[in-house]
Amino acid sequence: MNISEMFKRVENRVVAYEGDIEIDRETIAKYPGCEFLLYARDWGTHLLMLPGLIDLPSRGEQVPYLFGTADREKIIRDKLNSARYFVKMDNEHHFDIYHYNKHEVLHVGITYTIPVIERWATQTWQAIREEDDFLRWLLS
Repeated sequence: MNISEMFKRVENRVVAYEGDIEIDRETIAKYPGCEFLLYARDWGTHLLMLPGLIDLPSRGEQVPYLFGTADREKIIRDKLNSARYFVKMDNEHHFDIYHYNKHEVLHVGITYTIPVIERWATQTWQAIREEDDFLRWLLS
């Protein structure tokens, strides 16, 4: 499904907070080629952008994120947690997932997250030790 078709389906689904749709459309257009997951429900949407490694902060760097700041590890954990959350919520709250089918969403979250972590781990052996708790959590 192309992006235009996707947004037509989203527009038919959303009955409240329709302004979310235009914000999502603008965000996707602003970052061409960036992978994303788009969730829709009666009361709005949730857009999860999956930026490339080059677009994430450097090790230890805090950047503005949502309503505060975060380092790259928190940003990546949030991406995977969001994918997990919406796969679970789909069964309970009837989310429609676009761009990927429902069975691919968690796979996308994991296949997006693991190579990023592997790349960071190869930068220094110390990095893998410091992220050990996160890796154990990720693989559990």
